[in-house]
Amino acid sequence: MRHRNVLPIAFALIITAVWAWSQPVRAEAPGDERDLLVILASERLETQAMALILANHTLQRERQVHILLCDAAGRLALDGAEAEPVKPIDRSPVQLLQAAMTAGADVQVCAIFLPNAGLEPDALAQDITVATPPEIAAKLVSPDWQVMSF
Repeated sequence: MRHRNVLPIAFALIITAVWAWSQPVRAEAPGDERDLLVILASERLETQAMALILANHTLQRERQVHILLCDAAGRLALDGAEAEPVKPIDRSPVQLLQAAMTAGADVQVCAIFLPNAGLEPDALAQDITVATPPEIAAKLVSPDWQVMSF
């Protein structure tokens, strides 16, 4: 019976190892000065908060930050959006997003978010716009941008 419990764990470890070995390795210099593209699609409160906490810390290091909100996370971009605060910071993802914007982050929603949500651009909070695939694709392939996806 114990062998049945070991097989799924062993399989998961093998898959993780194969995935890790397939990822490109890039040596980062201690003074790496790449800007940050955060792609946030998760509906999970803690994931949204952590992505935005990292974005805010990156802004404190005087890097450019571009936040792309897609799918469920696109709701953070709506005028009047609300979310519960997370511990231990007692701030919501909406508050963290506003802090990032105040610190200079560019915030956009995915090009397909509004049409699929049945909304128009006027539903977005002030200073949040709709991204175009070419501008996001340019950041994705640029060596000047680091990409984090949540």
